[in-house]
Amino acid sequence: MAEEMQGFGYVSDEDESLQSKARADFGANFGAAVIKSIEYKENVSKEGNDPREAIEMVVLVKDKEEKVWFSPVNKVFGKDGEIGPDHPDYKENFLAAVKQQSAVMTHWFAAAGVSREDLKAAIDKKFPSFKAYAEAAIETLPGNYNQRKLDIFYEYQWNIGTGKDGEPLEKTYPQIPRNMKGGYFVVPAQPGEWTEVRGSDGSLKYVDAEGNEHPFKRTGDFMKSKKGTQQFLDGGMAVDDNPMAGNRHSPEASAEEVE
Repeated sequence: MAEEMQGFGYVSDEDESLQSKARADFGANFGAAVIKSIEYKENVSKEGNDPREAIEMVVLVKDKEEKVWFSPVNKVFGKDGEIGPDHPDYKENFLAAVKQQSAVMTHWFAAAGVSREDLKAAIDKKFPSFKAYAEAAIETLPGNYNQRKLDIFYEYQWNIGTGKDGEPLEKTYPQIPRNMKGGYFVVPAQPGEWTEVRGSDGSLKYVDAEGNEHPFKRTGDFMKSKKGTQQFLDGGMAVDDNPMAGNRHSPEASAEEVE
């Protein structure tokens, strides 16, 4: 017999689960991120997909958890989508994808407190397996990396995505950058108050009261691109800061970001 359920009862008005969850905005989110964990996982694929090992990083940005994965590059894309080893651009694009992913991992680890010199010494060599590579990288992390506040920059998705029902969403949403093409996007939280400044060419930067510039900068071309301007399903484009719930990604190059 089904358990009887009451449509009434008591809930404390101090229950934090009742509060709206703050999510990241487009652009700089100062002191809004913390890396909760970084570990090697034998398989991060959803059930039914081919197994995929990865360094899995769980990042809390405001009230939302995101997962970022670093895996062996096994998909290569050209201008028209995925390409195979027989394609003339395969080797060049494969190496470019590896380079971007490696740089993104360096960027995250540096934000977590690892010196670039120490990381290079630990992983700039041949390894018998990806697992051995991952473990060597993770060993460089300081013990307090998951207590460090970070500044993080969100850019817009390159293309409008689809929902769980397969239907296209209404617009593109802010996401953690997948590559270094736009510039720095995560750094240790910088002290002080930062003000957004737009250049005459549409470029974006942040400065404090003393005129110091934050590491986050975007060119006018970036701000005019799909990564800097929100797209809408009806064809319109306008800047908007509403983020999408639930976005996991790998920083490998994807078909939607080939420029």
